[in-house]
Amino acid sequence: MRQQALQFEGPTLEVARALGLTAQQMAGDAAERALGGFTERAKALVLAQLRAGQATGETLVDGCKAAGLVPRDDRAFGVVFSGLRRDGRIRAVGVAMRRKGRGTAGARVWEAA
Repeated sequence: MRQQALQFEGPTLEVARALGLTAQQMAGDAAERALGGFTERAKALVLAQLRAGQATGETLVDGCKAAGLVPRDDRAFGVVFSGLRRDGRIRAVGVAMRRKGRGTAGARVWEAA
């Protein structure tokens, strides 16, 4: 019996990052169209939650959704976090186990700056 070896070369880290950022922006744009003012409303909700202390991104997203801000694609929240971070309003202070990632590592822990 002869077994074939399959080779898979995924995209480089640079290409994967660019694809992720593009998908994030597309999701954010769609959320803006569907839920006018999505980004600014989500930023305000994230900052309000962080006034109570540090939280993971997953927890903050869940809080926004519980408040009625539910985009079709959760990647839209990437625009929110990257914008707040870029503006110096939040900062990542650690990592935690992900609830939605079946307990894998990598959930960022955020705090207000």
